[in-house]
Amino acid sequence: MEKEDRYVLPDSFILPHYALIATLMVLLDKSELNQTVKKHCKTGLRVVGIIHADKSYNTGTNLLLNKEFDGFFALFPTEFFNNRALIPAIMIIENIEQCIKNNYLECVDS
Repeated sequence: MEKEDRYVLPDSFILPHYALIATLMVLLDKSELNQTVKKHCKTGLRVVGIIHADKSYNTGTNLLLNKEFDGFFALFPTEFFNNRALIPAIMIIENIEQCIKNNYLECVDS
């Protein structure tokens, strides 16, 4: 059996999701975005982490019912505010992207 030759960057590795989320939060803190956008994006990253943990480890999404997430979910359609476990992570990620690009909070229509 022949050995396959591939160049692998010495610093290429896969970080666990929680390490990526923590790194992104630090980068947000160091950015020049306004404080409201930073807080919203960091909350969104926490929500994505909770959703990922539920999908991967079946931990549940009860944490999303905490009042600290009410303001975040208020920017999404009512169906997700009332049933937070239904929100797709990609919708949150796209919302975070738009908020960062525009430096203000974006409401999500659908």
